[in-house]
Amino acid sequence: QESRFLRSLLQSYTEYLGKNPASLLVRFLGLYRIYGQGGDDLYLVSMKNGFQTKNKINERYDLKGSTVGRQTLFSCEVVGKPVRLSCMILKDLDLKARTRIQLAPNPKQALLSILSKDAIFLEKNQIIDYSLLLGVHYIDQEKIGSLPTYDKNKSETFLTEDGGFYSLDKNYQHLGSIYYMTIIDILQPYNIMKQVERSVKGLRYDKEELSVAPPDNYMARFFSFIAQHID
Repeated sequence: QESRFLRSLLQSYTEYLGKNPASLLVRFLGLYRIYGQGGDDLYLVSMKNGFQTKNKINERYDLKGSTVGRQTLFSCEVVGKPVRLSCMILKDLDLKARTRIQLAPNPKQALLSILSKDAIFLEKNQIIDYSLLLGVHYIDQEKIGSLPTYDKNKSETFLTEDGGFYSLDKNYQHLGSIYYMTIIDILQPYNIMKQVERSVKGLRYDKEELSVAPPDNYMARFFSFIAQHID
């Protein structure tokens, strides 16, 4: 099903990326089909690594903007044993409890502009269930003082050479982190199965807090959540 949807999306996807090279949408590199006996074929898709950096990713977050089932740390606590965050995929409620994305005004505006365009593209194609995959690298304290200063009038200076966003305060001073971001899981249309899933889960949970939602609601909630968690 996802292979068919990718092929149907391909023309608009490539045209969009051609017009928006700064897009955070995951880059698909290839789609492969392995023929099996009796028609039991296997499809494989290759994608560009969203964290193409030599820096260690200290924390990873999968952010959808919903709350039901969107917490990792609570469900993974082990009494008397430390939790290695670098080996976990944290979620929306973990981000709310632990930290905020810290960007100076200009890079914040640039990021939200990119996210808005990407979310609108996904909504127009009736896509849901996508996530912002956020990777956080913590810069060694002794290295922060040697980082270059940044010209707030030049948006490209907010980015690292490998495409990350430096964390900066409102005065454009370094706060000691680098953020790497990409939008993943963009091959799920809002089809009849997802509509049924929403109806069934809505009997137990608040529908507005469920991950599955109509494309326009999903887009608005996704963008609002990210925007609210950037300082």
